[in-house]
Amino acid sequence: MIGVVAMAYGIATAVAVLHQGRLIVRRGRSCEVSALLFAVYLGGYLIWLGYGLEIGSVPIVAVNVVGLVSTSVVLAIVLHLRGSLVNARSWRSCAV
Repeated sequence: MIGVVAMAYGIATAVAVLHQGRLIVRRGRSCEVSALLFAVYLGGYLIWLGYGLEIGSVPIVAVNVVGLVSTSVVLAIVLHLRGSLVNARSWRSCAV
């Protein structure tokens, strides 16, 4: 039972980042958020996904797949609004 509850809560937490993405899109700017924070979250989801796959844990895999997708979407939005997804120079810039 605790596995189901943990998985449900983990998925809800992973999806919650999309709310931040929605606010960023609505405002049309991403200066108020840290792109590095989303990148660190993304790395964490990748590591935990690998661990979940290694041990064959469906709840860990499910939570981290959702987190990986959600965080990737928001990070892409943040970097796009800062100028470019591929030009790392623009990632730290923020038009005021």
